[in-house]
Amino acid sequence: MTNSKNRTLSFTSNPYYQTFLKAFKPESVFEDKNEFLDIVYWLRQVIAVLIGVIWGLIPLKGLTAITLFFMVNMGFVYVYAAVFQRVDEEEYGGFGEIVKEGLMTAFSCFMSSHLISFEVDSVERSNPGSDLSVFKVVDGSLCIFTVSKCTDADSRLELCPVCSVHPSGELRKPSCSEPTLPVVEGTQYQLMLGQAPDLAPAKLSCAPDQKKHYSFRSLLEHELLGSVLQDLVTIKYYKDEVTANTNSKLAFSISFRIDRIEYPPQCCPHNPLPNTDPSEEISAFVGRDKDPLENPTNDWNPELATHWSQRAWALKERGTWIVQQHVNKQKVTSGDSDVCVWSAAFTCYSRALQLATLARSARERCASDTHLGDTDVSVELIQPSVGQLDMDQLPDYVRSKFDSSLTATIRLEFNLLLNLALCQLKAGSADFAGDNCSQALNLDPGWAEAVSNEDTQATQINNLTCQSLVLSHVDIAKALYRRAQAYLRTGKAEEAKSDAEYARRLYSLNVSSGEGGDESKRHDNAAAVAASQALISQACQRISRDKDILIERIRKHRNRL
Repeated sequence: MTNSKNRTLSFTSNPYYQTFLKAFKPESVFEDKNEFLDIVYWLRQVIAVLIGVIWGLIPLKGLTAITLFFMVNMGFVYVYAAVFQRVDEEEYGGFGEIVKEGLMTAFSCFMSSHLISFEVDSVERSNPGSDLSVFKVVDGSLCIFTVSKCTDADSRLELCPVCSVHPSGELRKPSCSEPTLPVVEGTQYQLMLGQAPDLAPAKLSCAPDQKKHYSFRSLLEHELLGSVLQDLVTIKYYKDEVTANTNSKLAFSISFRIDRIEYPPQCCPHNPLPNTDPSEEISAFVGRDKDPLENPTNDWNPELATHWSQRAWALKERGTWIVQQHVNKQKVTSGDSDVCVWSAAFTCYSRALQLATLARSARERCASDTHLGDTDVSVELIQPSVGQLDMDQLPDYVRSKFDSSLTATIRLEFNLLLNLALCQLKAGSADFAGDNCSQALNLDPGWAEAVSNEDTQATQINNLTCQSLVLSHVDIAKALYRRAQAYLRTGKAEEAKSDAEYARRLYSLNVSSGEGGDESKRHDNAAAVAASQALISQACQRISRDKDILIERIRKHRNRL
């Protein structure tokens, strides 16, 4: 009996259950405005489904159905917010902002676009070689293959995740000069598996027997995994093309031969071939019987750190290119396309951060090993070979120079965390954005203490600027500014004001000292100071407004009593 009561109390005290009850209770008090906006969002989805069912039974379609949907949906939200809950419109920026919340998401069920998917029917493999390699294609392997047959004359290999995969109707014209590569019989192609997660999701995020793919590259990478040298692979697939008026499903096939495979460095450099008998396993560096309790990182091949670091650098460059090509040049013409851009960039940054973290951990733990050092072996693995069409070469892009040092790896991890935070801010995930900014600042914790202490900040910052080889005060200012944006969006106005003030102090150091390089850099730095000051003003306004709202709520509560 007691356990039953405890379970009942636990259920009724659940915050989700409490929010659910508030949704149907008039004039509820919401602790956070996001709580109310979430209720509006999900109620709108329910209304959208109900309207869709009713419109289908009547039936209504075309412009009339869409117009009536907008009117009914917006009218319901307005009545719910203004009449049923009686929320303070000033707290939410007016009823217009509440009515717009989640409207396009609810409207998406009426939208149609041009989509292509590939569904694998069967895969046939054969190998004419007599001496089969024990090594198979894995994530990070560079594969060079020749297409011997392709029955789809319109088949193309995607290079850009926005211009080639997403519907052309969302863009007035492609932002890239060559968003795809044509599949031509007798042509050699090369790609590194895992270097385009925005086009081909990683194996771990896919089902082992995945049949359906939303890009041709994803289909190829999925079937290349586990292959060996000289494999002849024939893939029979269905191409499902959905447009606004038609839905066609045609059968095609592609055959190719794997000419060359460049594998990533092995874990144990002195044991290139896997042991079949576990009892014969030895430690790679000391040459004695392996201790089962031995730290496995002692046996890491130091070349792996360089390999992981370079892959992370390439993925970071890819994500930055996606943003610069489609957002910074103002070539995106719809909100949906903007979401596609930031989603693709986020996927690249996320995978790059995983590899950068591995690279830093490997370098820090193997730094005392005599085998550790820069090597050209892994660098050669992702350099484009001569004579093949490189599927990893981005259109209108020239790769910058790669730095394999530990300092560069830490800076890479720092920049990836900030880039992830930017993508999350664009997607409305301010909580996660703030966490990533905090994680970036923890890579060099001395800066946080230096900035927060006004009495000694000038001396400490000057010392850190001279001594820190990893992060500069401009880097820290950028992280603080971005975290202040995240805090402000989550209602943490005091924390946002504090971070924005710290960022302004750091940016002001360059202005006061006249540093910053050329005129454009000084202009950018002055603009950053102005942006920080504007953010401080927004935080102060939010603090003042929150105080006024609190006073008004207390007054209303006293009047009710």
